[in-house]
Amino acid sequence: MNISIKKFIKLLASSYPQVLPADQANLLLYAHTRGWLEDQDERFCDKNLNRQTAARILHQFMKIEIELPDLQDISPANVLADLYTCHTCVNHIAQIYLRGIMGAQTVERDGVEYKVFNHLEEVSEEEAKNIIKKVSGVLYVRFAH
Repeated sequence: MNISIKKFIKLLASSYPQVLPADQANLLLYAHTRGWLEDQDERFCDKNLNRQTAARILHQFMKIEIELPDLQDISPANVLADLYTCHTCVNHIAQIYLRGIMGAQTVERDGVEYKVFNHLEEVSEEEAKNIIKKVSGVLYVRFAH
């Protein structure tokens, strides 16, 4: 079963109660105001979440709420054949991919294998839970030292 943007945000918030406001009723507005949700996310919050949107939301959440700095060299993400499909999303996807939060898929075309992020593939609820667990792991490693 796929997960909506709203449910993903609620799941993310419930995983970080120390960071996010207790008032869950205005969570989408809070996230939009803070800058880790876009207007379209708030207006169409019941839409199914895709990998591109998940990467953007998570990247912005980690930068803004957790104050996790970006990795400076994202060139290792160039292994993703579709990295530049969305030029606006390049850094979001690269940051999430390089931190191991969301992986790549291998596809074969004409006998050649490529790694792809698969931007528009919808995210299942189970995958969303695993992604958020991986965010916790990245943050634990970052702040444990």
